[in-house]
Amino acid sequence: MGTKLKVIFTVLIISFICTTSTLYAQDFNPKCFMYLHSNFQGPVYQVYANSEVWVLGRPWNDNVSSVIVQPGCQLQVYQHWHFEGFDARFPTGRHTNVGPAWNDQISSVKCICR
Repeated sequence: MGTKLKVIFTVLIISFICTTSTLYAQDFNPKCFMYLHSNFQGPVYQVYANSEVWVLGRPWNDNVSSVIVQPGCQLQVYQHWHFEGFDARFPTGRHTNVGPAWNDQISSVKCICR
């Protein structure tokens, strides 16, 4: 194997190792939780760190009533699909009720974590 080919092969191996270790270092645990009813009752929808859901399907669309946001994160919610309409942010914490303005109004979300 020529020297040039060895260098290319070595660079590819190092790149693969760096990419793989970065991938496994990411947090794949849900960080934002949405509940169909107030006080965290009913089914839960889990959203992972730094992910977005541009269309909440059934039964979630326009049916979220309470949320839990893990430390270091915030939940950005939108009135309509595809992050359209009014929006609001729920900071870290346990929100037993999303309030009258957002109760049964959420259609898309982003779980933003640092």
